[in-house]
Amino acid sequence: MRRIVAFALFLQYVGATSNFTSYTLGRLVSQCGTNWGCFKQGCDSPSGSRCSYIAMYRQKNTKTFEFILSTKGNAYAALGFSTDRLMGDDEVMACMKLADGRITADHYANPGGHTGSMRSGTFLLELLDYFDENGQIGCLFTRPVQAMGITGYYDLTRPYYQLYPFGPVQNDRIAFHAPVRHPSTSAKEIFITTDRQMVSKAVRDVPAMVLTAAFLMAVAL
Repeated sequence: MRRIVAFALFLQYVGATSNFTSYTLGRLVSQCGTNWGCFKQGCDSPSGSRCSYIAMYRQKNTKTFEFILSTKGNAYAALGFSTDRLMGDDEVMACMKLADGRITADHYANPGGHTGSMRSGTFLLELLDYFDENGQIGCLFTRPVQAMGITGYYDLTRPYYQLYPFGPVQNDRIAFHAPVRHPSTSAKEIFITTDRQMVSKAVRDVPAMVLTAAFLMAVAL
């Protein structure tokens, strides 16, 4: 089995505008398939925004993407980009709630084939706002379309399979995803620069080596 390592960098948000709420999320979810590309699962209703997992994205301008990640409880929701639907050599962004109640937008990479942990010298996610209401959390953040030459950042002008893991937070780290052994992945590669579809079809046939180590990500930082 390949040895998978990860780096994680944490951005703590200060001075939220409180414009991003669970109500705002509900209004934005209604734009899935038009203004936003989306994937949802475990929702209270087909058109609802109270879900076990929500990932949304749109290109804000030529240089920047906006992302929304949301989940229920003291947990995390993540969105990964992969060239082969297997965890390894991928980019992962996560929204999570820490033990002290803080909400973070985090970035992870797991460069397969390396040993030891790696830390990037540049952190390019910007957490714009978040909410923690009625047992649900959400993060609104941006990421550059391209970050050429910076380890761990994919060029989002290219198509990738999407990975949709979510699960509990343990010791302020994302833990093994739930509720299934393998998280859902998109059935095809997606150009997020042009494709704002509501992703309705996902699969869970990722081989067993996948995500036990990759999403435990409990390396020394």
